[in-house]
Amino acid sequence: MQPFTLGQGTNHHALIVGKTGSGKSTLLHILITTIALYYHPEEVELYLIDFKKGVEFKLYATYQLPHARVIAIESEREFGLSVLEGLYAEYERRGDTFRHRGVNSLKAYRQATGERLPRILLLVDEFHKFFIEQDPLATRAYQVLELLVREGRSAGIHILLASQTLTGSAKLPDSIKEQIGIRVALQCSEADSRLILADDNTAARLLSRPGEAIYNSANGLIEGNNTFQVAWLNEEQQKTYLTSLYQHAQQQGFSARQIVFEGNQPATVEQNTALQQALTAPTVPNRAPRLKAWLGEPTAIRDSTSVTFQARSANNVLIIGNDERAALGMLVTALVSLAAQLPATPRSGPQTFSIIDLSDPDSHTVNPFAILAERLPHPIAVARQRRQRSGLINAIAQEVAQRMQNNTAAAPLFLILYGLQKARDLRLDAVGPDNGNTPWLSASSSGASEAQSLGLSNSFGSQFGMAASPATPATTNPAQQLPKILRDGPEFGVYTLIWCDTSTNLNRTFERATQNECMLRIVFQMSEDDSVRLIGSTAANKLGDHRALFYDDEKGSLEKFRPYGPPNQQWLEWALAQLTKRAHTEP
Repeated sequence: MQPFTLGQGTNHHALIVGKTGSGKSTLLHILITTIALYYHPEEVELYLIDFKKGVEFKLYATYQLPHARVIAIESEREFGLSVLEGLYAEYERRGDTFRHRGVNSLKAYRQATGERLPRILLLVDEFHKFFIEQDPLATRAYQVLELLVREGRSAGIHILLASQTLTGSAKLPDSIKEQIGIRVALQCSEADSRLILADDNTAARLLSRPGEAIYNSANGLIEGNNTFQVAWLNEEQQKTYLTSLYQHAQQQGFSARQIVFEGNQPATVEQNTALQQALTAPTVPNRAPRLKAWLGEPTAIRDSTSVTFQARSANNVLIIGNDERAALGMLVTALVSLAAQLPATPRSGPQTFSIIDLSDPDSHTVNPFAILAERLPHPIAVARQRRQRSGLINAIAQEVAQRMQNNTAAAPLFLILYGLQKARDLRLDAVGPDNGNTPWLSASSSGASEAQSLGLSNSFGSQFGMAASPATPATTNPAQQLPKILRDGPEFGVYTLIWCDTSTNLNRTFERATQNECMLRIVFQMSEDDSVRLIGSTAANKLGDHRALFYDDEKGSLEKFRPYGPPNQQWLEWALAQLTKRAHTEP
């Protein structure tokens, strides 16, 4: 029997290396499961990060392993770094607590107080991904990881790093490896044997079968070699153990927040607790100058990714990229988010939400925009046909003109345009001669009467609260009115959210000056040139599946996140039921 012991003598951290098929994953599962079986979740907390493709740690999320505080599947480097930062903050917090109690270690603290303070084990599989790029993130990951392996032991924080190889440009820095006393080598090359054990210790190259390994707790010295065979744990038995662990924790009334990052899946809005709270609040919060629309989940441990709407220029959202489902998911979630923060004004009032839906009717079984149009208690209009969207845009243009004339923002209104690339009537070549001096539509222009005759979900024109004004020369060409809405709307509480599939199609519709009226930009994977033009960085070129970047031009900030997919019908109906229930209690 080969024990695996952390926290004694100089053995506080561990390093595991084994090539594909060597049994490394099995060893990690054995360690995680046996630790959970031997120790109560108040004794040991696990932080599990897997950088490789696959779902090795998915099981612990599915069965809600009570010991696991963080489970990352196909993790992002940003998420891994945020875990490191969080653990270093915990190290500092514990240090302050120890000093207050006059002790200098976890063991001394527990002896002095009798209080449980759990040991923490951070397990990172394919840890070399931290260092795969020569960038500030790699530098910071190195700094924090070195601090944790050097100083974390006194606070009961232990690190286990695993990888298929230690060779290559992303190898583990010596200053970190030297602090790791326990080395476990499975089948690997001679070069890896020298790196994980010692330069004169090539014993690991002689390992001949999966699961055969060398346990060395002497910093890799030859005299510390102990050969053993990794135990076998079949998946069904492991599931039985995990089920028992969860049930036992429930019976004892133990609960703790568990953060799960699934990089191989789109984010799901059901996990957004802030939105759930907004939807279930008994009343709408007092009207604030800012409204938040949630878009997805970050690739780091922080609040859900969101955009903020307030009365300022260029406060419009532009989504660019070919991920149609992610664009739909973000726009629907944004609309529900905003509805949760706004009163359901009477149907005779202005349209709170105006949607131009240019999606392919065959692209989804259930169209969430159709469900929203039918059941949202807030005033809403949905246009699909060309004449409908023309009337809708012109009616919103009149509302902006009226607000400018009155110099008031009034109630916030939102225009959502899904599928700009399909609106050929909005392209630059559809704009007639215009020297830039065309005045805004007046309330007496034909746009209102046109909109009223189109059978939209709600009426326009006078029901926007506009009074007729003397006739003025004006155009009802929506290709000219939409840029003006983008330019002047936000300062008066009228905001626009647009999805377009490519930068090329965006350029066919909007001039550069009009594009600059959208300072909030979400981009999917695209060419380096398009990425630089839209967000001032090539970062979008490196995005993978279920990833996007949120760029705030005013702040100059760039955030990687996982966009929400389209919400399932059950959740959407639940959300609408919450909004309808609250609307019935509004004065």
